[in-house]
Amino acid sequence: MDMQYDCPEEIYHGTFRTAPQVPRPPSGNFPWKTFAPGFSFFLADTFGKIAEQLGDQAARESFQSAVERVFADRLDEL
Repeated sequence: MDMQYDCPEEIYHGTFRTAPQVPRPPSGNFPWKTFAPGFSFFLADTFGKIAEQLGDQAARESFQSAVERVFADRLDEL
């Protein structure tokens, strides 16, 4: 428990250091500019599994279209 961060105002509150010598994360809320490696593959796999659960082709196409619009809007914001 000595390696757990007790910083209620920070996004990393309750998480743990990976090693005792690891420096403290920066304070403040910084918006993410990049995603971790492999993140897009995780999303694609997750959305693919959701689409598989939808009953008909029209529902799958509607879901895929909605996801593409959300990502396009998000990329425009960056």
